[in-house]
Parts: sequence; structure tokens; C-alpha cells
Amino acid sequence: MDSPTTDRVKFDGTAAEEKVSDILEAISQASARTISGLKATLKPQSLHRAVGLLDRAGATCIIGNGDTFPVAALLTNGLNDRGRVCNIFGPYGSVMEHGVLSLGPDDLLVLIELPGDRLPENILADARARKVPILAIAEAAAHSKAGYCQVRLPVPKTRVFGMPTLTGHMAVAQLLLIALDRYRSATD
Repeated sequence: MDSPTTDRVKFDGTAAEEKVSDILEAISQASARTISGLKATLKPQSLHRAVGLLDRAGATCIIGNGDTFPVAALLTNGLNDRGRVCNIFGPYGSVMEHGVLSLGPDDLLVLIELPGDRLPENILADARARKVPILAIAEAAAHSKAGYCQVRLPVPKTRVFGMPTLTGHMAVAQLLLIALDRYRSATD
């Protein structure tokens, strides 16, 4: 008898079957590729600048869409746990606009993006005009707003069965929190 991780599953009543272990192996391999890609492409000076922005920010506003919302939540909760003032917003709506409009030069706007995300250009332009620092965590293909950002942390493009994974985004969010802890303990 197959174990739960090797049982075959049918999706949507079709003839397509996959072994659960095959799916998990694909996710594992994609995660390993993503981490290897981050090791190769993430520049230490970019991480240092990002941590400096997080450390100096009076308030932080994090924008993530439905797909990247778990990453935004991880970063928001992590910053709040560390005593930082941090709010999370979806990419649209008057609440998000009000949150961003309340930011000033001593605060921080964080964008978490996937390809196809459409963040309101007028909000970003207004934040930039008010000299609000902007940090982006995004795949290269996702980030069309590069001119607005002071720091951009690139995430390798990784797909599993045609779906984007959040492994890179999550790893960068966790890396930022750990690096912020190390930075603060070194400067205390």
C-alpha cells in the first residue's frame, strides 16, 4: 500500500494523475533553485541599504497583492514583533492610498511584486515626490517601477507546474528580519 506522500491523486476529475511525492519534489527543487539564485544575485550592499531603511523608518507601509499577501503579512508581523510601526495593504483602495499618503521622508514604503502586478503609478509618484523611501522585493519581470525605488531586492523567477512560487519572496522577507536583528544587536 502506498504511503500518503506517494498516493496518486486525480485533479479536477481528469485523467491527469500526479504522485504527491512528485509534486513535493518539484516544489523542493524549485525552492533550492530559488535559494541558489538568491545567493548568486543578492548584493550585500543592497541588503545593507534595505536593512538601514527598515531600521531608520518611523513607520512602514507594506503593499502586497493577493498572491504576495502572505509575504507582506510575514514581513509586517515580523516588524511589528520587533516593535516597529508597520501596516499592510492590498494594492488598491482608499485605505491603501490614505496609508501611503500619511508617509513622509522618515518612513518607508515596501512593495512586494509578482509579474503582472499593477500598482497605482500615481501613488508611487506621489510618494517619490514626498521623498518617501521605497523598497521593492520583486522578480525582474515584475518590476516596472524601478525608477521609484531606492532599493530593489531581486527575486529569481521560479515556477512549479506553471505557478509562481513565493519561495524567493519569503526568503528575502525572512532575510530582512534576521539581518535587521543582527544589525540592531551589533549597534546596541
